Amino acid sequence: MATWPANDDTDWNTKMLAYLAVEHETDGTHKTSAMDALIKGWVRFDGATGDTATEKDSFNVSGIVRDSEGLYTISWDTNFSDANYCVVGTCHIAAQAIGVVRIVAINTGSVQISTIKGAGTVEDADIVCIMAIGAQA
Repeated sequence: MATWPANDDTDWNTKMLAYLAVEHETDGTHKTSAMDALIKGWVRFDGATGDTATEKDSFNVSGIVRDSEGLYTISWDTNFSDANYCVVGTCHIAAQAIGVVRIVAINTGSVQISTIKGAGTVEDADIVCIMAIGAQA
């Protein structure tokens, strides 16, 4: 097990990395790093601004493309190790009680999502929030 850096070590980045690098043995052969469980990318954008998606804020996102109505591709600055990472999203579609985010395609360098209104049809959303969690390349 990793040890916490000495009290005279004032480098908080070093302390946090040491803490997050602690591995947990589950069966003597498999180890899981806490780093894989952190949010590796996130974005909030307005997808109802005509033919574009307007980014409001993000982390590890290199771009957002509005492919067509309610269909968006989010590209990552740092790729994931494989396409088995987790993507979670939510959206708000103006004047709708329910908006749903659906994953259309997931790749190491991007994810394509659609926003669906309560009636089940694809529609642009004015607020879209996406997070991705998993191991990166």
